[in-house]
Parts: sequence; structure tokens; C-alpha cells
Amino acid sequence: MNTLRRASAWVYAAAGIAAALAAGAILLTVTGYAAGPAFSRLFQGAFGSSYSLAQTAVQSVPILLSGVGIAFAARMGLWNIGAEGQFYMGALAAVGIFQYFPALPSVLMLTCMAVAGTTAGALWILAPALLRARLGVSEILTTLMLNYVAVPASNYFLYGPWKSPTAFNFPVTRLLTGNARLPQLPGFPVHIGFPIALAVAAVLSFVLSRTSWGFQVRVIGDNRRAAEYLGYPIARVTVQVLCLSGALAGFAGMLHVAGVTHQMLPNLSPGYGYTGIIVASLALLDVLATAIVSFLLAGLIVGSQSVQNTGVPWGLSLFLQGLVLLLALAAVALASRRQARQRRKARDQKEIVAPA
Repeated sequence: MNTLRRASAWVYAAAGIAAALAAGAILLTVTGYAAGPAFSRLFQGAFGSSYSLAQTAVQSVPILLSGVGIAFAARMGLWNIGAEGQFYMGALAAVGIFQYFPALPSVLMLTCMAVAGTTAGALWILAPALLRARLGVSEILTTLMLNYVAVPASNYFLYGPWKSPTAFNFPVTRLLTGNARLPQLPGFPVHIGFPIALAVAAVLSFVLSRTSWGFQVRVIGDNRRAAEYLGYPIARVTVQVLCLSGALAGFAGMLHVAGVTHQMLPNLSPGYGYTGIIVASLALLDVLATAIVSFLLAGLIVGSQSVQNTGVPWGLSLFLQGLVLLLALAAVALASRRQARQRRKARDQKEIVAPA
């Protein structure tokens, strides 16, 4: 039954995307642009060549890891809205390892950067996790507010002690040397963070569906009263799950600086943490499906940049992105509400039949 509900939601999401593309075609035509070449360029720019696929894959890594962490926590009824800040903290901690230990061998350097990034992300969400577990304070508000602390905190180092002396007064850190950069896949211009992110999603999907701890997470999320009755350590699991979510966002920050930018920048993220929320929602909180949705969404982002080559303004490209996401999310929400009504109706019918 659960599989049928998910299939129904996917059908609704596909219908929403189709409606968005149709509305986008009308909008392009009304504003004087050819819809056919624009959509063709969007697809070609995202998936039409090995270079396009590589750009889409690279763009999907931070979205995937952020989305997986958010989806995993949401399966327990917890919403980590602070993945953006955790991303910045993970990137900052990874760059900090290079700042203070620039001569480490490559394997040791990357290992230390990964540990630092994941730890920083987990620590950045620790206070909201404890407040949620011990006092019942909404993690939505606390994680969101910490986003507005993380960016200024990282800017302090960019404008201050870690500012590169050779960057002509721009607020950036020193470029990472070869020992602190992720190697690329052989024959494909994508850093190894992409297969690592896919492996992380697969492992977490297995943990959630096939382990006793994952079963506890799902039970707590589905029926908290039943979990209390069974004696599950809800407070402890809450902290563990939220810290795992933060660690994944921090790891995404580490992979991004070590594999893409090779230095810390003021606007390092265009909103990867917030995009992870959209991805998790479109994937129906399915950890493994998040990997697929993040790749498609990254393709939409990369392809929208290519659409400008057909003369479509950048602002209109962004509007089309938002339209697709908005209608897809609306369709998923509509499917969820319809399924909830059906479950309530079935439950009411059982209650009516039961006395007889």
C-alpha cells in the first residue's frame, strides 16, 4: 500500500512538472522567445554531452548530501533547516586544516579535512538538537537562525586572519594546493566526491530500512507514542539523527571546497542547504530517491544557465526554475493531502463496521 501511495505521488509530481513546462512554454512565447530552442538548449546544457553531464554531477554533490541529511531527519519528524549554515561551517573547518597544516600528505590531508568538515557540521547543529531533545524547542527555528550566524562567522576569517595576501585584497583564502584537492575520476571531469555522495546515500538508505537503529528512527517518526511505549530512547536518537544530518551538510561543504572552488569564498553556496529541503520534499523523504532528484534538479540549474545562449534573460531562466519546482511541490502536496483523506476515510469506515 505504501508503494502505491508513493507511485501516486510520483505521478502527481510528473504531472506538476509537465504543467510547469507547458506554462513555461506559454510564458516564453508571450514574451517573444522561442520555447522549442530554449527547452532544447536546457536539456543539452544539462545532459547533452559528457561535459554537461560532468557539470550536472558536480553541481548535484552538495545538493545530494544536504538533501539526504534533511530527508533522513525528516523520516523521524525532524526538519533541519540549517543545512546552509552547516555547509559553511564544514567548508570553513576543512580549509582551516589546510591553513594550519599545509604540508600534510594528500591522503592524510583529505582525511583530516573530511573529519573536520563533518565534525563542524555536527557541532553546528548540536545545540538545536539538545534543545529539541531536552526541552522540546522547535529545531526548525533554531537551525534556521544559525544560518545567519554561520555566514558572518565565515566572513570574519575571510576578511581577517585567513585572507589571502596574494588575492589583491579580495576576501578569499589561499588556494588549496594539490595535496588538499580531490582527485578526479579517470576519463571524466568529475571529482571523486560524486561517487562518494552516491555511496553515502545508498548506505543511509540501507541503515534506515535494514537496521534496528533505522527501524527506531522510522517508528519514532511514524508513531511517537508507540515508540515511547516500546521504551525507545527518543531523546538520544533525536540528537544522533540531527547531528548526522548536520554532519552530512558539513561534509558537503568540505567536498565543495576540496573539489570545486579550492578556496573559501564569501558566497560559497548559492543556497545548497535550502535546495536540499526542496529535494527531500520532491523525493517524498526517500533517502535513495533523493540522489535521483538532486541530479535532475542540478541538471535544471545547469541547463538554465545554458538557456541564456538562446537570448532568454537570466531572470526569466530563474523564473522558469522556480515555476517547475513550485508546481512539482504543489503536486506532491496535493497527492499527500489526497492520500491523507483516503486514509482517514478508510479508518472511519473501519470504526463504523467494527461494532457490527
